Amino acid sequence: MARHWNTTYRRSKYLPWWQRCRLYCKTYYLIPSLGASLGVFPFLLFFSQSFNILSLFANLIVVPLVPLTMIYGGLTGMFASQRQRPRMEKVGSALVHYIQRVSDSTSDFGIYLEIHHQWYATLILIVFLMIYLILRQGTDTSHI
Repeated sequence: MARHWNTTYRRSKYLPWWQRCRLYCKTYYLIPSLGASLGVFPFLLFFSQSFNILSLFANLIVVPLVPLTMIYGGLTGMFASQRQRPRMEKVGSALVHYIQRVSDSTSDFGIYLEIHHQWYATLILIVFLMIYLILRQGTDTSHI
C-alpha cells in the first residue's frame, strides 16, 4: 500500500497546491501516525491494562511538533550566544509547554479503555498479531 501512495503522490504534480499538500499530509503523516498508534495499541493494553482513546487524536496534533522542538532546542544549545539564548529559549519553552498542555488535557479528559484481567489483554494481543500476520502474508516485500 505504501508503494501505491508514493506513486500517487509523485503523479500529483499536476494537482493544485492545496490538493498536493493534503495528499502529502495524508500519505506521509496521517496514515503512518494512525498506523503506529494502532500498532502499539495491543501492546499498551497488554502491559498497562489501559489505553486512552483520545491519545490517538492527541498524537496527530503533537507528533509533528516533537522533531521541530528537539531540533530547535539542540540548535539553541549549540549555536546561540549568551545574549540570544534567552529569546530563543522562549520559543522552545512555548513549544514544550504546548506539548505538555495537550498531554495533560488528554490524560485529564481521556476516554480510557481498561482491561481488568490479563487473559483478555493476552487474547487481544494474540488477535492483533494474527491480523498483522495475515495482512503481512499478502504483501510483497521484495522491493525493500
